[in-house]
Amino acid sequence: MMVMTIAESVREMARRGELQTAAARAGKLRGARNRPTKLSLEIAREIRMSQNNMTKEAALRGVSRQAIGLVRAGKLWPEAANGASVFNWRPAA
Repeated sequence: MMVMTIAESVREMARRGELQTAAARAGKLRGARNRPTKLSLEIAREIRMSQNNMTKEAALRGVSRQAIGLVRAGKLWPEAANGASVFNWRPAA
């Protein structure tokens, strides 16, 4: 608990990201989607089909274990799922 003015409180909340608007979140998401990535649709499909454990697959692809887990769970590159098409996939909520 700290004693601070309203202006200081607002600045602190903004620093922590508590005041983000929907437009600001959408802008960050668009920016993240436009960055170059180490994974492609083909690589995501290979990851999903691979029998390697996450640690070995992550070292092989040069990404984190978390990225491998997200691909396999369908939260990252959901269109890489078996049987997926551009007509039936939805981004993770």
